[in-house]
Amino acid sequence: MTCVAYIGRFQPFHIGHAHVIKELHDEGYELIRVIIGSAQETYTPNNPFTIDERKQMIKIFLSEHPEIQKITRIEEQDDDPDDSEWVNSIVEKVGFSDIASNNPDTIKLFEDNGFKVYRPFYRLQYNGKNIRRIMCEGGKYDDLVSVSTLKFLNTINANERLQKIYGDKL
Repeated sequence: MTCVAYIGRFQPFHIGHAHVIKELHDEGYELIRVIIGSAQETYTPNNPFTIDERKQMIKIFLSEHPEIQKITRIEEQDDDPDDSEWVNSIVEKVGFSDIASNNPDTIKLFEDNGFKVYRPFYRLQYNGKNIRRIMCEGGKYDDLVSVSTLKFLNTINANERLQKIYGDKL
């Protein structure tokens, strides 16, 4: 069975993430493991959403794509100060043949350990940090997340949360 691990923080889950999962499905992977990194981090500028909120955003997307949902599993991964331990814990936990990531550090860590890394091309167009900045400023970001993700973010008052977390740090 061909399995790919797609590693990200999904802060928030945006259209770029959705494109990547669709592409992995179209590539013919039989199992897609979405690994939510920095699972222990919450209510910080880089990780304002809880692990449960991030899971929910991904599950909302998957529920709209049942053909992808049936081959996708969501996993959590805490950070580890030891990079090789972090890689090993992912490998041991989920088992996979390939990696998908846009994070330069993640790409290097897995390539250095001999893994094939799929690199999507959505990092510049869809970027969690930029989306969080726009949200904090009260700007328009409905073209960067799906309608259902936007509804979810509104139900948890995400813009207000980000404004409280960031304060005047922008």
